[in-house]
Amino acid sequence: MCSAPLEKIVDIHAADKLGRTTFFITAQNGHEAVARILIENGARVTDTYSGYRPFDAARQEGHNEICRIITEKIAKDKGISTKSKKGVSALL
Repeated sequence: MCSAPLEKIVDIHAADKLGRTTFFITAQNGHEAVARILIENGARVTDTYSGYRPFDAARQEGHNEICRIITEKIAKDKGISTKSKKGVSALL
């Protein structure tokens, strides 16, 4: 297993010839583990492709867990808790 940080190995913000980032494609295809790894390594979860965000692509494809992962990341970045005082998640 490689121990180097992901950003030292690949450009996680690179886009394909259509303009889709690695994270966008990951979200669109519902790859939860890869989404978590990309987020841990600084992937931008709000970059758009043709006006669509990764959240939109995941929602359209029915990848609810990806939607939850993205929502939690955005909430964390904005300092918003997704859990009640009793630890119950507001996200389904």
